Amino acid sequence: MCSKILLVITAIICSGVVYAQEGSSATETEESLKNCHRLTLSISHSHIKEGLKNESGLTGITVASWALDYDYWFSNHWAIGLHNDMLLENFSVATERNDKEEEVLERSYPVASVPVLLYKPWKHILFLGGVGGEFAKGENFMVYRVGTELSWPINKSWEIGVSATYDMKKSYDTWLIGFGISKLFHR
Repeated sequence: MCSKILLVITAIICSGVVYAQEGSSATETEESLKNCHRLTLSISHSHIKEGLKNESGLTGITVASWALDYDYWFSNHWAIGLHNDMLLENFSVATERNDKEEEVLERSYPVASVPVLLYKPWKHILFLGGVGGEFAKGENFMVYRVGTELSWPINKSWEIGVSATYDMKKSYDTWLIGFGISKLFHR
């Protein structure tokens, strides 16, 4: 898990170095993101490698999910946000506890809420990372989230995008691939 986090941090730092060599990419025709609020509604599929398909012990499930994200851009390249998503099913995951015995963990419509930091080095791509929680009946988990998003403006106030995020948790990890629409509120 630590190697995955280091890999993502290294990629973000390297992209910042590359950006520093290019200079500012904002042109006079682009809309400034500074002091902009963004609200995004996404539908996604969450892949859970440790998820149990049936009683035979086969693992790997995909669960539909919704996301509602809020971001505040305090510069043209940096933002803070609160990203929230809800998996739309009950499911079971196989976990290993301290004694290395496998245990089945039941999850009931888990909701994740993660404060994130976003970095947008180029016009259509951004990177994000944060730490938050996943809440469900039974047990709650701390969530470490990293991801990327590609977005394209429809007009001055709307954009569409695709995202890929990876959530690392104590008992299981989740890949989310989503499609969303965003409303921008410029000041």
